[in-house]
Amino acid sequence: MAELLDAGDWRVPTLIVSPFAASGGSATVATLQLVSPLGTVTPVTPTKQDDVPEAGKQTWTAPGYELTEGEWVERWAVTGTGASKARNIVLVAPDPVAGLVERVYATTADYANLLRKAPPTGARRGLAEASRMVDEMLLSAVYPVDDTTKLPTEAEHIAALRDATCLQFEWAAGSGDKHSTGASRPGGFTIGRLSVQQPAGGAASRTGMGPRGEYAPRAWARLQRAGLTGHDPQEPGWCW
Repeated sequence: MAELLDAGDWRVPTLIVSPFAASGGSATVATLQLVSPLGTVTPVTPTKQDDVPEAGKQTWTAPGYELTEGEWVERWAVTGTGASKARNIVLVAPDPVAGLVERVYATTADYANLLRKAPPTGARRGLAEASRMVDEMLLSAVYPVDDTTKLPTEAEHIAALRDATCLQFEWAAGSGDKHSTGASRPGGFTIGRLSVQQPAGGAASRTGMGPRGEYAPRAWARLQRAGLTGHDPQEPGWCW
């Protein structure tokens, strides 16, 4: 089974060998190769930590290493008594905080407080994607923003964008598309004599707003109550 960790975490490879021999011509010896996400293979010399004769187990560990994004593979090989091979796969996700330099209108705390539940796994990325979707809903909207951050400055608008982002993320996740890449899709289409229909249920059964049906109705309604929808195209100025 693969382990799931985040970039920046440290890992100490560990192997338990059974049966084993502590000494003699058939003494157990473990070796290790680390395969990085870039495909680089690095031989590592592990160290025997302890023997537990009554349990028939011997423990080997290797120096810790820092994880980067992607798939790491730990290839163990054992010679002598207990000869065998083992492979550990470590899947590493990006640091959930690093790299979020774009405008994000809501935090995971905002999500928890508005919806009265804990945020799901991947909520930071999901809220960033939902913020982009809210930006689409705000096309042609006129409201004051900070010159540097381009974030809204009036309390009513700040609250509306925050709430809409949380509602968009919740709706997209409920549609089986938590990163808002197309939360709701048409149920089918017809071209001449060709007719294609998607089965009912899932994302196709959740009808949203917008050109592709991916806008959460509650998120749109929240922006509408704040007067941020329905504007005609404007000259450059207070637009986001």
